[in-house]
Amino acid sequence: IKQGQAALVPILLERVAKSERVLFWRRELSQHPHHAVYLDNSTALTLEKGPITVFEGSTCLGEGMLPKTLKAGMREMVTYALETAVEVEQRGDQQAMPIVRSTLVNGLFTTFYREAYEHRYKLRNKAGKAYVLYLDHDKAGGDFKLVEPKAAAEEMPAHYRFKIDLAVGADTVNVLAEIQLEKGLSVLAAQKPDVAVIDSIQTIYSEALQSAPG
Repeated sequence: IKQGQAALVPILLERVAKSERVLFWRRELSQHPHHAVYLDNSTALTLEKGPITVFEGSTCLGEGMLPKTLKAGMREMVTYALETAVEVEQRGDQQAMPIVRSTLVNGLFTTFYREAYEHRYKLRNKAGKAYVLYLDHDKAGGDFKLVEPKAAAEEMPAHYRFKIDLAVGADTVNVLAEIQLEKGLSVLAAQKPDVAVIDSIQTIYSEALQSAPG
């Protein structure tokens, strides 16, 4: 290196295997997901947090930031470019369910009921190629449990991470977490889907009937 010049000199060189290129969406980032590398530190080295440049061959795809230090065996999502051809719409709804039981102890009458929180995501892929999308969903506080889908691809302390295959030009399926027959029928009448699938029909009940659910 001549006087007055600078150069980037690599001092460590080791191949990182098993990292996949995906789309990644989190609510506070954007309405559109980001291109990302799900970086899997399969080396014996510790990768310090800091800037990362993503190349495909000799083409630079973008620059991102490794948000934390990765020790051997750790994984982290590194975003580097916005994908405006894919859109994420979301809507939340919370409602109290019917009383499930009541108790009377020492003159104290207590009722127990369930509360359902539904969060819908509608994904549109207007790009000319299929993608794998990772979507982070914040966990609700209290005793809420994940009902549908029954499990996430990954579970972190503060959020679930879902893995979704997006076909070319695809819209995802809408999910309605509802066990009251009349409300379900009203949604079907409004949305007019081509196909409706009822899961766990033994939990469905009607306000017009006094019998048990199912």
